[in-house]
Amino acid sequence: MDTIVRWGEEGGYFANSASRDAFRDELTHLLVEQKMAFNSPVWFNVGCQPKPQCSACFINSVQDSMESIMGLTRTEGMLFKWGSGTGTNFSSLRGSKETLSGGGIASGPVSFMKGFDAFAGVIKSGGKTRRAAKMVILNIDHPDIVEFIDCKVKEEKKAHVLIEQGYDSSIDGEAYSSIFFQNANHSVRVTDEFMQAAQETATGGPGTSSTANPTKSSAPANSSIRLPIPPGTAAILACSTTPQSIAGTLANPRRASTPAILAANTCSSTTPPATWPR
Repeated sequence: MDTIVRWGEEGGYFANSASRDAFRDELTHLLVEQKMAFNSPVWFNVGCQPKPQCSACFINSVQDSMESIMGLTRTEGMLFKWGSGTGTNFSSLRGSKETLSGGGIASGPVSFMKGFDAFAGVIKSGGKTRRAAKMVILNIDHPDIVEFIDCKVKEEKKAHVLIEQGYDSSIDGEAYSSIFFQNANHSVRVTDEFMQAAQETATGGPGTSSTANPTKSSAPANSSIRLPIPPGTAAILACSTTPQSIAGTLANPRRASTPAILAANTCSSTTPPATWPR
């Protein structure tokens, strides 16, 4: 409290000492009566650090190089240490079936996410007992999108096996501490073009879509994949009464284009289901 009031004085926010004291009293009242609350980094750092980290969330970028990936590891670790959360879109990383300039095959973004997830679990937020807050994103047109969508489900099955064998099932117990992807919110970034193709399919249209390549690499294309499309979009897109498919191009961050067939699920009525199948 004293630190915030001092900042106000130094910044010239108060007309006089009476205004300063009123601000201090009102802020104290709001906090003590729990009518408002600061975010965790403010509680952890203000008054304790000369230049405190006060923002709750940081959006970080990553490039398709080992130097950038390892640099992000350090950045996230330091942000977690002082109590903040992070979010990163990993679509800039090449897919797991693409070649490396020095030979061999790329690990792919999902593999690197395992390492980032492990660090988030080890580095407690603000140096306290709370887990780090983290979000990872992959674009719907990335070559590894199916692996990304399925990765949490597969890890959850491993946890169930461990629990059946008697391991602790609590959030920080042995079962869930032994698997990946427990410290991050996984989100898919869906494009307007993809949703328009899904809508066309739902109404009996061709559902054709295409995507651009962000790096315009001239490397050859990968083999095609099949990506399930939900039969309805939150009760907005009606389910098709006849089998349809969405033909499109799966964008590859490192290649000119990657042909793919995006196969749509279908149902026998025009009412979307309450939940989407995995």
